[in-house]
Amino acid sequence: MIVAISRRHNPKQIARGRSRTHLSSQPKLSAARKLTVEELIINLGIPAERRLAAAEDFRAHLRHESRLPPDFLEGDIEGVQRIGTLCKQILQELRNLNDGGAYFLTEGLNDNALPNCEKVLNYMVNRAKGVNRTKRAPHRPSGVIKQPKLQELVSTLYDFAEKHGGKLALSKGEWGNPIGSLPDAIMVIAPYVPSTNLKIPSYQTLRRMRNVAKEEYCRRR
Repeated sequence: MIVAISRRHNPKQIARGRSRTHLSSQPKLSAARKLTVEELIINLGIPAERRLAAAEDFRAHLRHESRLPPDFLEGDIEGVQRIGTLCKQILQELRNLNDGGAYFLTEGLNDNALPNCEKVLNYMVNRAKGVNRTKRAPHRPSGVIKQPKLQELVSTLYDFAEKHGGKLALSKGEWGNPIGSLPDAIMVIAPYVPSTNLKIPSYQTLRRMRNVAKEEYCRRR
């Protein structure tokens, strides 16, 4: 009896004309072309009624990144970190004030003075967290702080997705490369970041960065 063995579904079978070298040379990026902002917003899973506002918010972030000059933080990193720490302490003191202390500080100002002050201070604290660090922060996965600008960007994207009801999707592609709305978003933003050659890291590194961003987001809630 002759048994016919089909090679159609054999995963080890390499198609004629395609060597293993060819397979290993497949592109590492998550997409062949950069998405438009509108396409990215859809891929983030943001509800239709919130997409217009989300797109405007995302473009505002791109404008912010593109206007920063090269090496804009050079020489100011320690100062920014100190200011971030002081703002955090001021925030805590403001939250500990009773009604009399809050009234004394805001007398003669509008009713929104204190909430607006807290909003500005909280924003400065979060921005200060993203500057370069000289060593890995405690209890952080190894390899994360080696790319502080990229970690800051992933954290910003995570906050953006949560704010507008979307999700930063990430999975492993056919060639082991990271795919999903997270690497797609990095590809959209990368050209706007001055003097920084942002590249899509490995799937494992991106997953760790997303986990760090999630932890930071949950701590601020």
